Amino acid sequence: RPVFYPLHQMPIYQKYSGKGSYPNSCAISECGLSLPSAVTLTDENIRWIGDNLKNLIKLRADVSQFNI
Repeated sequence: RPVFYPLHQMPIYQKYSGKGSYPNSCAISECGLSLPSAVTLTDENIRWIGDNLKNLIKLRADVSQFNI
């Protein structure tokens, strides 16, 4: 899911955005990563999130050689 929606794409703000395309905000919206965050996360939760993120990065590096 998108990390955030660029303001220029939100109907309420479109009249203020002019005719710009804002490629940076669009790219971040499409490719950003939102990690779980809460004051109630335990050390175990944080380790689990970190371990899974490391595994995802490693998996991506392993398959990148195949242009997937």
